[in-house]
Amino acid sequence: MLQLAWAARSHPGLRRRRNEDSLLARAEVFAVADGMGGHAAGDLASQWTTAALDQAADAAPITRLAVLDAVRDADDRLRRYARRQRESMGTTLCALVVTGATGGGPERFGLLNVGDSRAYRLRGGRLSQLTRDHSVVQELLDAGLINAADAPRHPERHVVTRSLGSDEHLDIDWWRIEPVARDRYLLTTDGLTKEVTDDGIRSIIGSEPDVHRAADALVEAALARGGRDNVSVIVIDVVLVDHPAGLALDPDPLDDDTTPRAARRPRTPRDADTAPSGPSR
Repeated sequence: MLQLAWAARSHPGLRRRRNEDSLLARAEVFAVADGMGGHAAGDLASQWTTAALDQAADAAPITRLAVLDAVRDADDRLRRYARRQRESMGTTLCALVVTGATGGGPERFGLLNVGDSRAYRLRGGRLSQLTRDHSVVQELLDAGLINAADAPRHPERHVVTRSLGSDEHLDIDWWRIEPVARDRYLLTTDGLTKEVTDDGIRSIIGSEPDVHRAADALVEAALARGGRDNVSVIVIDVVLVDHPAGLALDPDPLDDDTTPRAARRPRTPRDADTAPSGPSR
């Protein structure tokens, strides 16, 4: 059995009229989605995506295939709607799901990511970013064309290279993670990470043992530093793991890591399922 404690918070920020973020927090699935698009399109994109995961979680047991199919279905729905409305729309997605527990097997986490919403893990006072941003800035950092100090001011800092609802084939990063008692996870949209440094995040979630107060403190920190975007966070504590636990951040991504658009080869809708393993964090 896996026992978790969690808290979810979302705020429109201090400069936005609408909150285009959506959250899902239930015992089996935790997700943050950062919508983008004109008028109410961003709102719909993020809401439809988290609703698809919510529905997938109702059909126990939860499997990787069921979760990924739900994400693909949401992507298809967004594309069809955008074509009908002739309106651009999309959303990022970062989700932590509890899989397994079938046939007496141990429960594990599945972590998926599309875009620049992030997942972190705090273990023994050390904060690790588990996901990798799919963004122009990350590609420039990887190529050594800019340094970390340049990233917050780069003119394309808001541009993502992957999202649900785009016209490109959907690439989804996926990792398997063995849950370890006393670990703390954070899922967040970039409304937090563009305002608060990783050191600041570590200080907040490392010093506040209560998940609800930790989530509140993260949002308050983002607002205190300007609150220029919607900000959403989910703090998840692993309270109890009743099977032998050890770190196994298994690099089992569904797809390749981010690559320059011009370098993408033609892909069939399902060939990503056989892609080689990518980097783990």
